[in-house]
Amino acid sequence: VSMQIQRFSNPLVTVTVEMPTEGWMSRNFGSNRADFCEERGNSSSYPQITVNVWDNAEMFDFYLDKYENVQAEPSRVIAGVEMEARSYRHQGFDTVEYHGKLTDDVYIMIQVKDLDISDGTQGCNVLDTMCFSFTEPDGTEMVFNGSAGELPLSLPTPTPEPTATPEATSTPEPTAAPEP
Repeated sequence: VSMQIQRFSNPLVTVTVEMPTEGWMSRNFGSNRADFCEERGNSSSYPQITVNVWDNAEMFDFYLDKYENVQAEPSRVIAGVEMEARSYRHQGFDTVEYHGKLTDDVYIMIQVKDLDISDGTQGCNVLDTMCFSFTEPDGTEMVFNGSAGELPLSLPTPTPEPTATPEATSTPEPTAAPEP
């Protein structure tokens, strides 16, 4: 499943995940947020993984004063990017949040709300298969995935090193040995 999200002047980011075959859904919630969630209960109460795109790292702490029991958690590699982590309780939900920088203008925050993400679970599989892609203003396609991390798809062509030609090579003139 692929969904597109964008924050103001940021590039349009495509978030791709491998969804479990049954019992899950995806939806956009505003322009800068994508939800991947279990289908049960009402829209605010089911377990979910939410992906937000931001244009700066300060947004990670925008609501920090509203969270309860904030604790640092071990980092996790998602889409090939080392993400910092913290856990907290907010509006009655236990949440694990991962956040990281893709480029100087693209920051990703992933919130896992009331969902088991231990090894082998459906939630873990969604995180492990997550990929991000977008086009930089200069036209470079950026792809972040679990196997390669940041990978520009249109790589610049390397300039070959100049090679010396016989005409361009100079040899020092022999000098006379000093007289004794």
